[in-house]
Amino acid sequence: MAQRLWEGEDRRSLKVITNGLKLKKFVEVPVPDLVEHWIRESRLMLLSSGYLTMADASLISAFVKRWHKETYSFHLPFGEMTITLDEVATLLYISPHGKFFDAPVNMNTNNAARAAYEYLGATWEEACVEISYNKCAQYRLQWLRDLYSRLI
Repeated sequence: MAQRLWEGEDRRSLKVITNGLKLKKFVEVPVPDLVEHWIRESRLMLLSSGYLTMADASLISAFVKRWHKETYSFHLPFGEMTITLDEVATLLYISPHGKFFDAPVNMNTNNAARAAYEYLGATWEEACVEISYNKCAQYRLQWLRDLYSRLI
């Protein structure tokens, strides 16, 4: 949405999606050691169990309109405002001092299928069909739910 505003295009209405409540209904699935290691090293483990219970689309839209990518700050009626890592840490109860995660490879469709096969327990064919269906390197929440319920 912000990119459209910066380029002078008409923006679409904002749709806020949170799958937190759906995720809470999932059966507990063990996380592969490598993935858990990345989450722990980044000190974002608390975020893996949390979720947004509500989001105000109007408030988010107002901030997006006022974001200036050149200065990484918000230009508000009372002046310029920057949100610091300390403020993010305070609001989300996370540490800004963990290790930064760099994906070892680009997440293209082939790598996304491989990740589903190696880490999520999908067959190679299932993973390829899902990635092909989405036409990008991502999985649908319902597909993950079906996969996990079958594996447990």
